Amino acid sequence: MSRAAMRVLYVGSGSGTCQSRLRSLRSLESDVHFLDIDPARETLGRLGRFLGRSLFVGPTHRRRNQDFVARVNEIEPHVVWVDKSVWVWPATLRHARRRGAFLVHHFTDAIHPRHAATWWSFHLLRRSLPLYDLNFTTNIDDVEHLRRRGVTVELTHLAYDSDRFDDRPLPAAEAAAWSRDVVFIGHHEPRTERFMWALLDAGLPLTVFGWGWGRSAMARFYPAAVRDGQISDEDYIKAIKGARIALCCVSEMNYNQTAARSYEIPACGTFLLAMRTPQHLESYREGQEAEFFSTPAELVDKVRRYLADEPLRQRVALAGWRRCTGDDYSWNRYMRTDWGKVLERLAAQRRA
Repeated sequence: MSRAAMRVLYVGSGSGTCQSRLRSLRSLESDVHFLDIDPARETLGRLGRFLGRSLFVGPTHRRRNQDFVARVNEIEPHVVWVDKSVWVWPATLRHARRRGAFLVHHFTDAIHPRHAATWWSFHLLRRSLPLYDLNFTTNIDDVEHLRRRGVTVELTHLAYDSDRFDDRPLPAAEAAAWSRDVVFIGHHEPRTERFMWALLDAGLPLTVFGWGWGRSAMARFYPAAVRDGQISDEDYIKAIKGARIALCCVSEMNYNQTAARSYEIPACGTFLLAMRTPQHLESYREGQEAEFFSTPAELVDKVRRYLADEPLRQRVALAGWRRCTGDDYSWNRYMRTDWGKVLERLAAQRRA
């Protein structure tokens, strides 16, 4: 017997992995509405930025929450799925609950990031977690902490988008433009910079893409290695596919064990060289499907080894692609699982 279709409101960014999860959800449900929070981001003066960052009020917060309430009133969703609710006022969630919505939250960072300004910027998120009927986090270290607080939480996983990441080669012109020996794509953190310094000081080729690198000491000493700023979703894939070796340094600030890159890199058929973590070791066989490092010296040694041995590099990259795609480390897989948990919880709530 088929169940009735769910009317779902998905709230999140119009870019990045939010869109991957949205597409997966739309493959599971026929009536999914999307509230894109990005247009509400306004160019603010100093006072506006202060109000937003410190007091969680101001034009951007007000417009996003007003838009949220309006969409709930308009479509009367059975389920509201919110991605990274750092801007959502508790009153907005209470309104959605009064309108009968089952509230789901998905988060891929840490609830207590090890960076003062970022930690404070997540204040609303921490306050709002108990208001959700079900929370999903990709951060394994946060699960038990949240359960002790009485928060209903399930562990989920970072993944790759099978609609965007594949092993098809770039066209010749793009392959030439994006050809690099070693790349790292991600925001700047001091620990990550220490690893990148080690490669450059060893005379190894490296290009770094991402926020914050332009202000780093490394950019002053090795300016040719740094491409500061946000890279587009399309160029992100090109940078991975153009690399012989793509690095994955997990965030110390967010105490992650994996990143989306842990799966996006092998899905492109590119050789993955990642920080050694328990979850990485569960995902790939070391030295056969990917390579791992724990120290700057080990990173340098492995980059040298695999740049010098092209057949070995290609074998490991191919095996990594087979493991990643064969075991289906995709958003489609994890969203199927997570959405099943949503439906189970919702059914139990209705029976109660």
